[in-house]
Amino acid sequence: AAVHLSEGGPNGIVLTASMLEMNTKGRSVLEMDLGRISVPTLIAHHVDDECHVTPYAKVEVLQSKLLNAGAVELLTYQGGDPRGDPCKAHHFHGFKGIEKRVVSDIAAWIKAH
Repeated sequence: AAVHLSEGGPNGIVLTASMLEMNTKGRSVLEMDLGRISVPTLIAHHVDDECHVTPYAKVEVLQSKLLNAGAVELLTYQGGDPRGDPCKAHHFHGFKGIEKRVVSDIAAWIKAH
């Protein structure tokens, strides 16, 4: 919505474990015209995310494409209790074991912006 709506769009966006590689379920966030985003943007990502479509190594590229977003903040997480498939919610991809901290941080950021 933040990319496509010039009026009536969101007041800010939160990107968690963003799809930064192409896959069979959809296109990468990096393929979108991120320069059109003009609202505060929070990126929350786990440094050990092992999912092949959400690599932490590409978070810097994501940040660099948010040229007009104004406030861009990155929250990087470590730790947790991953289980099972690295591309599912019960692994680092879903912040397993640190959910309360992540939700609390995101809520604080929303309130601040």
